[in-house]
Amino acid sequence: MKRWCSMAAVSVALTMALAGCQPKGETAAAPPAAPQAVALANTTCPVMKGRAINPALTVDYKGKTYGMCCGICVSKFKADPEKYLAAANTDAK
Repeated sequence: MKRWCSMAAVSVALTMALAGCQPKGETAAAPPAAPQAVALANTTCPVMKGRAINPALTVDYKGKTYGMCCGICVSKFKADPEKYLAAANTDAK
C-alpha cells in the first residue's frame, strides 16, 4: 500500500510538471525579455580599422556605445579609448 501511494504521488507530480502546472501560491517565471537594440556610434571597428563590428561586442564611453570586431579590440579600446576615439568618430553614422 505504501509503495502504491508513493508511486501515485510521483505520478501526480510528474504529470503536473509536464503539464506546466504550478503549485498553489507559486507563479511561473516570466520569459526573458528580448534584448533592446542599441544605436551604435560606428559601423567599423575603431581599433582594427575597416573590420566589420560584431553588434554583441560593445563598449560604452562618454554616453555613446561603440561596436568592436572582437574581444581583443574591446580590451584595447577600454585600456585607451581616446587613442581610438578619433577613428570611431570619423566612422559615425
